[in-house]
Amino acid sequence: MSVINYRKKRTKARINYDFPVVVVHRSNKNMVVQVLESVSKKTILSVDTYKFKGTKTQKSIQAGRSVGGFLKDKKISNVVFDRNGFVYSGRVKAVVDGIKELNISI
Repeated sequence: MSVINYRKKRTKARINYDFPVVVVHRSNKNMVVQVLESVSKKTILSVDTYKFKGTKTQKSIQAGRSVGGFLKDKKISNVVFDRNGFVYSGRVKAVVDGIKELNISI
C-alpha cells in the first residue's frame, strides 16, 4: 500500500458521520469537492474546478465558496471535512478557507 492509502484509511476511520461530510479529491491540475448526506452517504452536491479561471489555489477557493453558498442556502451550519488522505495544506486548505468565508463551521 502506498502512503496515501494509509493516510486515507486512518482519516476515514475517525470521521463522525452525524453531520454532512465535505470530501475533497485533488489531482495535479484540478480538484473535486463533494458534499455527502450524513446518514446515507449519498452525494448531494459535486463541484469541480474545471470551469473556474485563475491559478490552482484560486480555483480551489472558488470551489469552496460555491460549496459554502450551497450549504448556506440549505441552512446547514456544521459539516465534517474529509481530506481523503491528502495533506491539509495548499489547495486542500484553500477549499476549507473558501467554505469558512461564509461562516460554515468545519
